[in-house]
Formats: sequence, structure tokens, C-alpha cells
Amino acid sequence: MNPEFKEWLDKNKTLLIVCLIFAFVWFKVVYQKENLKSNQKISENINNNLSESPISKVRDNSVIGIPIKFGTLEIAQSEFPEKMNWRDAKKACKELGDGWRMPTIDELYELYQNKRQIGGFGTYYYWSSTPDYTLGNNAAWWQSFGGVGTGGGDKGDELYVRAVRTY
Repeated sequence: MNPEFKEWLDKNKTLLIVCLIFAFVWFKVVYQKENLKSNQKISENINNNLSESPISKVRDNSVIGIPIKFGTLEIAQSEFPEKMNWRDAKKACKELGDGWRMPTIDELYELYQNKRQIGGFGTYYYWSSTPDYTLGNNAAWWQSFGGVGTGGGDKGDELYVRAVRTY
């Protein structure tokens, strides 16, 4: 090592240590600040995805798919991916546009009777658009595709829905 450099190093050792500590702290603060921004963006993306309702998830036509024609109805290829209450189900079907809606209880029963021919039904409970006034103003008819039958349920219950439209 150069003797002049060694002498300079001995005289300025403390200053060099302080500079290194400062540089380390500065780097850590800047790095953490950038990391925090990145983590905030990730959190915002997660929160945005979590705040999406089942309704907003179908705008890509994954529910409609290739509609199945049956009688005078077109039936969406799939049910909505998540259960929802009656009001959200009605709104979700309407937001599909072009006349899509929830089936009436009579239409839903016909779909149940022909579920193998139509295809794509799970063994779920499905909402109909038909109110069930025997249970009050906050009830609607449902159809079980698992063999239980039909019944009325509170509109706040969460069931599946399969959209239809008349053609």
C-alpha cells in the first residue's frame, strides 16, 4: 500500500466511517421508501380486486359464453362464479345487457327438468326472478338442481344464478 495513502487513511479513518454510515443510512431510507411505494401499489391492487363484486367479474362474457338455445330461451353457458343474494343476482343478470335476466320459477323448473340436455349446471340452489309472497315481501322462489325441489327463500340468502333471455 502506498505510504502516503496509508497516512491519509489513518488521519481520516473516522471521517470515512461516518461517510460510510451516512451512505448506508441514506441507501436504506431511499430503498425502504421505494419498497413502501411498491407495497402500497400491491395493496391497492389487492384491495381493488377484493372490492370487485361478482357482478363486475363477468364483463368479459365468461358467464354468457356460447349461449344454449332451448325452446324460446337462450341460456348463459355458465352460472355466475359466486353465490349472491337475490337483488345482486337480478342486477348481475341485467348488467349482462341485451335482454339477459333471471329466469322465472317456471322457466327454472323447465331448465331443471332438462339439465342434462342443457348441461353446465351444478348441484346448487338457483335463484328465480319470481317473488314468493307466501313468505312475505322479502322472499323469492329457488330451484335446487341437486334433487331437493323448489322453495322460497329470503332474498338476502346467497344462491347461484344462471342468466337467460328470450329470443
